Amino acid sequence: MNSSVQTRSFELWNQFHNTIANELNAEKNLKDKDSLFLFLDKRVVVIKGLIQQLQQKKLHDENLLTQQVANLQELITKLQLLRESMNRPFVLYVMGMGKVGKSSLLNLLVGSKVADVDVLPKTWKTDFFYAAPSATQAVIKYRSGQEKKLSINEAKKIIEQEELKREDSEDEVEKQFRQLSKTLTAIEEKKKLREELEEKLLYRSDIKEIQWGLPDLPDHSILHQFSIVDTPGLWQSHNGKHGEHVGDFYYQADGILWLLDSTTLSANKPKQVLDQLAESLNHIGQKSENMLAVLSQIDKVRSSGGEQTVSSVINSAKQIFDGYFLDVLPCSAKEALQGQNNQDQALINQSGYPELLNKIQKFFYDNAFSIRIEGKVNNFIGLLETHLQDSEPFLQRFEKDIETYDSYHQKILNDLNRLKEQYSKDWTSTFNSYSQKVQNNIYAHAQAYTELENEADKPSFVQKEIFIVHELQAMLSKFQRDKSTDLVKYVQQQYQHISQSFERFSLISQLKPSTIMAHDHGREIYKNQDIDFSGSDAESIMIGGAAAGVAMLLLGPIGIAAAAIGFLWSKSRRVDKAKEGFNQQLETISNDCQANIEKFIDKLFVQHQQNLINHLNQEFSHLYLPRNKCSEIFKVFHDLEKMKHEKFDRVHFQDFILGNP
Repeated sequence: MNSSVQTRSFELWNQFHNTIANELNAEKNLKDKDSLFLFLDKRVVVIKGLIQQLQQKKLHDENLLTQQVANLQELITKLQLLRESMNRPFVLYVMGMGKVGKSSLLNLLVGSKVADVDVLPKTWKTDFFYAAPSATQAVIKYRSGQEKKLSINEAKKIIEQEELKREDSEDEVEKQFRQLSKTLTAIEEKKKLREELEEKLLYRSDIKEIQWGLPDLPDHSILHQFSIVDTPGLWQSHNGKHGEHVGDFYYQADGILWLLDSTTLSANKPKQVLDQLAESLNHIGQKSENMLAVLSQIDKVRSSGGEQTVSSVINSAKQIFDGYFLDVLPCSAKEALQGQNNQDQALINQSGYPELLNKIQKFFYDNAFSIRIEGKVNNFIGLLETHLQDSEPFLQRFEKDIETYDSYHQKILNDLNRLKEQYSKDWTSTFNSYSQKVQNNIYAHAQAYTELENEADKPSFVQKEIFIVHELQAMLSKFQRDKSTDLVKYVQQQYQHISQSFERFSLISQLKPSTIMAHDHGREIYKNQDIDFSGSDAESIMIGGAAAGVAMLLLGPIGIAAAAIGFLWSKSRRVDKAKEGFNQQLETISNDCQANIEKFIDKLFVQHQQNLINHLNQEFSHLYLPRNKCSEIFKVFHDLEKMKHEKFDRVHFQDFILGNP
């Protein structure tokens, strides 16, 4: 066989081999895609189950878990968009640190002025651009998962309305901050006040993304191969007052063009750029593996320092950002656009744009499907990490509030036990003072009692001169009244402290609750109520009840015995016997009063303790769930954390060839 035939045979075999290999690889990619969809779908089902667990608790708007439910629903939306993006053209995200020429680069890539449609990104949404045969509609994607198809003009009007709502709410935040911060001096307090005002008043649009189809694109438009998403500036998105979380869109990307300001680097401020990048990536939660860095506005560096400065900036950037990006490339969108308009290829080449396109082709398009499968799995993990990171302030407050609840619960029990013991000691001390007076009266008036000739005068004499019943009655009434009032004051203080501890916006409420608090769940500072002394022994433990029974004791068996001793003994013996009888009566009165006071104290403390515990439970449950249900909340976040570590296995080629499942 001659060499030409051999060469031709080899070419045919190689062509056949490549065709079969490509078809097998394409089929394997489809299996990988199906496996990815199943992987994501199963996780969405789990998250929906977590939402259902929380929604069964019938949460109200002021409950902090209500926002967590909304966040979980939004996580589902993000995962669904992640799944949906596999059916779109490769998605390229343009991200940057504030105003670094991002809009110019976007126009360059698209091949037309996107600004002409007046939909450049606001601080609360992303814009998704794709090639379309016509542009009669825009698709609005909501955080809740819903979507609407509207005309271009209708979509623009909605954007304007949402932006006005946002701006109005920002103005209101500033107005309230200026008013309320006048009395604050500590920086941390002012920071907390602003955070509370933003959480309470700042309008957050439910719009997550708007998709715009762009028709009549030039041949060089990158939209023929990719879709492009324009995002809010990263620096303003988390370092200023307008921010939404970068992770809202970061993990949807297949490839990322991350713009860096070359003029800052040329001004010998590399640390500033690196710190900004590190802060942004730290805010996101993890570094993506599919980022190309674009040194924007390189023309300004060239005009100020020449080509030598350009080379220096590029070399410096590659050293500084080594390990962060797939590559670091200079690009002047301004020069490239001018070159395209003037058909000046030299200027286009000088701009660095052709090299940027080559790198995009190399890193993102040629291996698009493989990158996507790996990327989507990483994006899934990133979305969970972002969600958990966003939930961290909630969890920190939740754990702190649990500690506060447990501390209050124990404090209530300890305080009331201590007060209860103190009240019992106070009564003993009070009665001892009265008992000493009675004992003095017994020894002073016992003889006079025995000398009374009219039996009818004795009960009155005993009550007034010896046992001073009116004083005992007054003493009992005052003790019960004072202790009731004292306990109510304690309970009122605790009610107030508990309410303040579980305010959703505690600092706002303290500073100006009457005008700021838009939501009030009807709680009141504790008001004293008559203690319910219903029961078989009610007569003896109501205020004054024990004292009213003293006269009956004096007419009881002991009292009758004391009255009947008149002529049975000698005069001195009659006096001693009377003293003995009166002392026994005093002991009986002491025991009876003590028993009734203890019943009064027990009843008083049982009801006030129950009221306080109920209030504590109510205030805590208003923000979360009942204390004994808190483990259910921790389980939700534990399940999300566990899900983050679940492994996705791609189909191995040998298994695919052999037909193994």
